[in-house]
Amino acid sequence: MTEGELLKEYGNVVWVGISNIATAYFTFLFTKKKSDADAAKSLAEAYQHLVSDLRDEIKELKEKVGEYGLKLLEQENFNKMQADEIVKLKKKEQTLQQRINQLEEKGK
Repeated sequence: MTEGELLKEYGNVVWVGISNIATAYFTFLFTKKKSDADAAKSLAEAYQHLVSDLRDEIKELKEKVGEYGLKLLEQENFNKMQADEIVKLKKKEQTLQQRINQLEEKGK
């Protein structure tokens, strides 16, 4: 093998090595970008799922607050009715007590 052929063969080996290194480098870059994109997509999906869960929970809490608010209003109305009934009974008791007192005075 002549010196020219040897240099040509050596150049081919170097060229193949450089092209393999370049291919590996660009494959690495592409793979890294793809994995970064996949990770970002997974993170976005997890975030959207979390947001959806929180919205559902807020909706449930609002419904519960509405139910408890309605129960509270019903209880307040019931308490007011009882208070009104107590006032009526006390007035009736006073009236009856006055009537008893009047009858007792007449009987003396």
